[in-house]
Amino acid sequence: MITEDGAYVLAGKSLAINGLSSLALSMFYKDGTRLWANNYETGEYLDFRISVEASANNGFVVIASGSHLTRIIQTDRTGRRLWTKSINYGKYEDNGPFLLTTDSTGFLLCGTRELGEEENFRRIISLRMVDTSGNISNEKTISSDRHLTLHSMVKAIDGTFLITGHTGFIYPEGSNLFVARTDQEGDTIWAKEFTEITNLRNSSSCQLKNKQFIVTGTYRSEVSFQDRIFILWLDKDGNKVLFKTFTGEMSQAYSIIQTSDNGFAISGCTESLGNGRKDVMILKTDILGQTQWIVTFGGEYDDCGYEIRQTADSGYIVAGATESYGQDHSYMIKTDKMGRVVCRLDHSRFFSPQIRSVSTDYRAEKVMISYEPVPGNAKILLYKESALPGSFLLVNRKENNESGIIYDSTALPDVRSYKYIIRVINECQDTSLASTLHGTIFLEAFTGGNNTRNLIWNQYTGAEVQTYVILRSTLGDFFTELDFVPGMVTSYSDLNPPNGMVNYKVKALLQKEGSDFSNPQDTSCSNVVSFSEIISDWTRSDEPVSVYPNPVTSSVTIEFPGSGNKGYTVTVVDLSGKVIRSFKEIYGHSFVFQRTGIPPGFYIIQLKGPGILYREGVVFE
Repeated sequence: MITEDGAYVLAGKSLAINGLSSLALSMFYKDGTRLWANNYETGEYLDFRISVEASANNGFVVIASGSHLTRIIQTDRTGRRLWTKSINYGKYEDNGPFLLTTDSTGFLLCGTRELGEEENFRRIISLRMVDTSGNISNEKTISSDRHLTLHSMVKAIDGTFLITGHTGFIYPEGSNLFVARTDQEGDTIWAKEFTEITNLRNSSSCQLKNKQFIVTGTYRSEVSFQDRIFILWLDKDGNKVLFKTFTGEMSQAYSIIQTSDNGFAISGCTESLGNGRKDVMILKTDILGQTQWIVTFGGEYDDCGYEIRQTADSGYIVAGATESYGQDHSYMIKTDKMGRVVCRLDHSRFFSPQIRSVSTDYRAEKVMISYEPVPGNAKILLYKESALPGSFLLVNRKENNESGIIYDSTALPDVRSYKYIIRVINECQDTSLASTLHGTIFLEAFTGGNNTRNLIWNQYTGAEVQTYVILRSTLGDFFTELDFVPGMVTSYSDLNPPNGMVNYKVKALLQKEGSDFSNPQDTSCSNVVSFSEIISDWTRSDEPVSVYPNPVTSSVTIEFPGSGNKGYTVTVVDLSGKVIRSFKEIYGHSFVFQRTGIPPGFYIIQLKGPGILYREGVVFE
């Protein structure tokens, strides 16, 4: 609901755990900032219908109505509970009858009830008055010569109620739209069946500015057997003013309002447009029901908008549910008057962003994190696990864009593996839950017997690996596929390596539903390890060469004879033969490089150039 000062109030229930959930109530400023959120009354609310209304004390009434029990919670303006009442009554056929406040101090309870065997188990709509003490008055009924099933109930300006539902069954008998109007006590004013609307799936309504009514809903086409949307305009006596169906298929309508320009806005979901199986849909029409625009919102899975309201700025707010951003979680969207997203209210509380892969970008010497792009103007926060397991440091942040990639430039992927999570800050400054932990592949290599190269790496963290591909290069960045091993294997031996400088890296093909292994977002590459050619004896040049200081603390200086127009190569190799650093095209008489990133230990520094092959053992402290 929208309060008089433009704030938004959302009622619902928490995620069920062991069959139990709690009733929830949240309030937002009109800019989307959450003011407060409260939970009440843990119980079995899976099939309960939840609603919220303003109360006389400037607070709120939260109503949870199920097939045999209703709870009424009265709160103040801050959501603090003042009292709770439980109403037990005979079982209704549908799960979640309606309970709406009347203009007095009571409520009207309306649901579907099945009669006994003597009535051939015929279904009727049942209405009962409930006072603030929870006392239930005698039942009043609405019946037809066919079964009746309740869909919705709304309160009109004059305190009467409009009820929508269907007669018969959707299949195979075929259902028709049923609309009735009652007074405040539940006595029927009129009731009508509309045979032109058949195979009805659901319906809802609202009162228009001229005190007439508009009904929308979903019916199944007898030609295409697909869901379609209709609107039906009724005068105050239930006479048809306008009836229209929409051509778009695989679409459902759940809520309708009259807009400030006297047209209509419908919320629901559609499979014929959008990003996933079902997406939230807003359909805007003029006063004659002609479509002006349609927008959709959502992700890969089912998302739907169950209620729509217009805001003071002529925009819209839609409340619904999402499976794309958290299984069966709330989804509330604020748009401008053309349906463009302004804010996804409370959106990021209910989902965790998804990392697709982390990979070493060996050219840039940093880690690349690929993630599922987040709708809207979200900010992506990248966290790296610190030396204390389970503790994370913020290492980067960026505005979301379609590329879905963020980098960690602080990492040293040639030295170790790293683990990452991401969070999202949405347009309303809500921070999401953390993503699943993903970690890089760190490759190490050693010289084995008979000049073999033995590779070993850690298992990728965060996704199942289908295959590890072994890549080898003797020409700089040009890697070719050498071999592959199953995803549970984390070692490999190159039995016939070529002479000279050889580079290796490992690529993981990540296994997940719908994965396309040709897509780089579904792969992860390790760091690159390099080997220099094997020479049995160290060769020292007769020319004077010096390497200092030794031991090394921060930098190393190498002095050597000039080479003219031919450059030298300096290589730092550990005792296993793995290349740690390599510098090419060095001219002049000296060269200085920084020790940064090289762990303490014993290393060999090799100088190779015209007429010189010089090696010196040094200690890095």
